[in-house]
Amino acid sequence: MDIEKEIEMLLLNQMNAALLKLKSYIEQELHSSLSSYTPSVYKRTGATMASVYISKSPKMVNGEISAEIGFLDFLANHDSVMGENQPQGSTPWLLEVGWDISKKTGRTRPFFDIHPDYRYIKKAVDRFNSESAMYGGIQVNVYVDGNIYI
Repeated sequence: MDIEKEIEMLLLNQMNAALLKLKSYIEQELHSSLSSYTPSVYKRTGATMASVYISKSPKMVNGEISAEIGFLDFLANHDSVMGENQPQGSTPWLLEVGWDISKKTGRTRPFFDIHPDYRYIKKAVDRFNSESAMYGGIQVNVYVDGNIYI
């Protein structure tokens, strides 16, 4: 094996370890957010926690390593509470940014009509990036719909 291939393999192995750590940070922050209250309007199924995934293998493209951590739609998305013919909601994203539908529903039930932003993804990424020296200086950027979020 030539030296370039060996370096690439080392980098990809390091990236795999870093991805596992970042995934654990996201799960910890999400769990902390969800544990901060007990819902009264609905029951939790655990699907949002189970939806976090890492792409099977990071890829090296033009000298940069790319990978994906995301949420499985079939576990993370839910039918709209705003009525039929509405797009599904992404529970992980809604928990990240919060919501206020009280004007549309005419109610102000905490954690249902109004919900605070937890920024658990931002917290997890900030934590990871602050420890990036442990992972060879890897820094994480988060893109949402093709735009940089973090």
